[in-house]
Amino acid sequence: KHIEAQNIEVRGEVYMPLTAFRAFDGEKISARNLAVGGLKQKDGRETARYHLRFFAYEVLGRDFDSDSEKYEFLTQLGFETISTRPFHYSPETPWSALITEIRAYCDKMAEQRDTWDFDADGLVFKVDDNALQKALGLTAHHPKSAIAYKFACDMGITTLRQVIWQVAKGGC
Repeated sequence: KHIEAQNIEVRGEVYMPLTAFRAFDGEKISARNLAVGGLKQKDGRETARYHLRFFAYEVLGRDFDSDSEKYEFLTQLGFETISTRPFHYSPETPWSALITEIRAYCDKMAEQRDTWDFDADGLVFKVDDNALQKALGLTAHHPKSAIAYKFACDMGITTLRQVIWQVAKGGC
């Protein structure tokens, strides 16, 4: 596909839709692992068999006032992006009201997670204003303007049939 923009770098994540993953039943443990395998194929026709998709989330080489503006630009170029939802804070509203709204959104997304055609382990909340993102800075591990919310892990019941105990060289 031809992109009508010059001197930019678009970053994102390649994923395998779960509907495509089901066609590989029994071959691999996860859609993520299978997507990585699809990218490593040397034959493009073989890679096409994996039906990989791409979510764009970053543009380098162009400045934007907000992440919302950046996502709109990516969409106009024809890239698929993850849907976003803004949360607005004003000094007249108590923080507790905003936290309650965000918590309700997290619960709603966790309930909808099974309807998505991709794996997701959580949500990311970011400050939309890019100047404020820069002012907030970074820690050694992550930007201070973003925080991840992880969904509860999938759980199930299994039967433990056998345990084989071994002792390592050091006796531990």
